[in-house]
Amino acid sequence: MGAGILGAGIGVLLGGYLSGLGLPILVLGLFLHAWGMRDKHALESGAPPVSWSTVLYRICWLALAALVIVTASCSTVGAAPPAASSGSLPTDAALGDGEQRHEAGAVTVAASWIAGTTSADVALDTHSVDLDGFDLKTLARVRLDGGAWVAPSAWDAPKGGHHRSGTLSFDTLDAQAIAFARVIELEIRDVGAPSHLLRWERAR
Repeated sequence: MGAGILGAGIGVLLGGYLSGLGLPILVLGLFLHAWGMRDKHALESGAPPVSWSTVLYRICWLALAALVIVTASCSTVGAAPPAASSGSLPTDAALGDGEQRHEAGAVTVAASWIAGTTSADVALDTHSVDLDGFDLKTLARVRLDGGAWVAPSAWDAPKGGHHRSGTLSFDTLDAQAIAFARVIELEIRDVGAPSHLLRWERAR
């Protein structure tokens, strides 16, 4: 029983290194077990030991000792390192279902961040102001976790009069920074009102 428990422990510790060798090891184990039972029967019956049997017996013990040393080494120094990050963003980084809206001065601003990017879809809606004259590249800004405000790098939106939608990009930011920020604030100034402030908060 002791040998069986020892073998099970070694198998657990070296499972990652011995993958695919299960059947050969099982066959070898059955052979060695049968050989050991044969020797045990010979000793109990009083038969004289065979010289080569004694030599193999000692070799087995030396191999077992070496295996224990290797196992201990693999379980401490040679342990598999943690998996490297693939660089993927957290599932809530996109904030796809987190559209934020702000209404002031007869203008409604709605925005949502595009997954894995530093850009946001922004929609402006009103019934009293011509929105084509507003350039969000100069009127918008964003900040992460209360840091410095960052201006957009581009505002790509076709003209639409009272209803205008487009993409607001912040290429100077890193997508990971937006993904892992706890608080994102997007401010659009002087579009029907002094300020439209949209805020996303991500619980941690």
